[in-house]
Amino acid sequence: MQSASFTVNSAYRNLAVVMSDGVATACSTDAFSVRPQKFTLSATAALNPATDKLAAGEDFNLTAAPGVTIGYNGTPAVNTASVVDHVTPTANAVQSALAWNDPTLQNAAASSGFPQAVGGSVSNNFQYNDVGTITFNADAVTDTAYTGIDQSSNDCISGSTSNTASSGKFGCAIGSPALGPLGRFYPHHFAVNASFAPGCAGGFTYMDNDALGLVLNVTAQSKADATVTRYVSPASAAVPVATFDVELRNGANATNLLSRLSQPSVPVRSWTLGVYTAGDTYRFDARNATPQVMDGAYDSLNIRTTITDATDGVKITKFNGASVTAIASIDSPTTKVRFGRLRLGNAYGSELLDLPVPLKIEYYADTASGWQPNALDTCTPIANSNFRFSFPAGTTNNLAACSTAITVTGNAPDYTLILAKPGNTGWTDLTLNLGTAAIGNVCTAVGVAGGADVPADMPWLQFDWKGTGMGNPTARATFGIYKGNSKLIYIRELY
Repeated sequence: MQSASFTVNSAYRNLAVVMSDGVATACSTDAFSVRPQKFTLSATAALNPATDKLAAGEDFNLTAAPGVTIGYNGTPAVNTASVVDHVTPTANAVQSALAWNDPTLQNAAASSGFPQAVGGSVSNNFQYNDVGTITFNADAVTDTAYTGIDQSSNDCISGSTSNTASSGKFGCAIGSPALGPLGRFYPHHFAVNASFAPGCAGGFTYMDNDALGLVLNVTAQSKADATVTRYVSPASAAVPVATFDVELRNGANATNLLSRLSQPSVPVRSWTLGVYTAGDTYRFDARNATPQVMDGAYDSLNIRTTITDATDGVKITKFNGASVTAIASIDSPTTKVRFGRLRLGNAYGSELLDLPVPLKIEYYADTASGWQPNALDTCTPIANSNFRFSFPAGTTNNLAACSTAITVTGNAPDYTLILAKPGNTGWTDLTLNLGTAAIGNVCTAVGVAGGADVPADMPWLQFDWKGTGMGNPTARATFGIYKGNSKLIYIRELY
């Protein structure tokens, strides 16, 4: 028996050997395949990590070259578990971030990524929807189906890409050597979602009321609007991050009021998994140490977000779900924040008639306009049980405890307070308890001893009525006295 060595320069899926000695011809009884030894991977030049960078989600071309120009018509597959990033170089970290631009392939075989070859090399455009670098580890691209004829007869080693014979057999799969790291990938754009939810449905929030809802999300994204989760602080060589600032402004005024948001304070500006979030209900701390110095109103309050990306020049292109021209700073829709108070007025009238008591919900407009009715307040609740009654002793005070009682009708801001006619002369002192603890007794029905008052728990509507600190509004209601000067200069009756 004679033998000879020869080289096959093309690939064949299904090959049979024909032998002839010039007289007789014979064919092999066992068909076999001749596969390429390996795929050599190459990517576009824009992925050289030493000199180049590419925005996350942008196309880059990857070619798998089988080393033959004839005969290879297989379909290489990308094994995403072998494509790794700069963070976890020995484990899969980018499976969800690696995609390719052929929707048919993506839908039909999520682990594929290449079209069928036509004789030799095959390529496709891919995208990496995150940041940093990626590496195709050894055998990240394979073809396990091309040698099907050998696999059916157990003539190759299943699951192996070895080109070294073991017991006369080679690996069934075509493998690939490592390629990378590729990139640096950086965010394609930033998306900002910013909005306020006022504490009152009328469209405003009182200062010192921790009910100002703020949602601020700043997200680093790929071209496909996927969050680039590997964009994290602090910065690294693989992922230099942008700096950004958040300001709270009122209209065109450049004063930054952010420090006045508390409970909680606005989080430090840093990136966590590609996102910065400041979503909570906040208190606008605006009541001064000297309460007589009023503040506000802030009727055009907005959040300004500014991103400075000195390395890559990435800007904001999405705001509240809509596309915008690439900009570095963007302002949220506005909200209103007001310094408020609830004021009671003294009242007097006949002991034989029910007595109305003035009540006003006010806010401080500015130094020129002073205190104004807060017509936007549709949400401040006031009940009969919030009022403390006291009946001071006096030689002319003929009112006993609960000789009169209060009725509250209407809704904010147009409440009506009525004291029932006592039938006796005298007076009572009212206090609207805006605090958090009971301070006395109520009178909600005439002649019925009241229990403890129910605190309204709205300290943001207290005011420094006496120059001694914030306190509850009080008033005196007097029955059976002359109402005072009618303010008439002259009156004449004609007959």
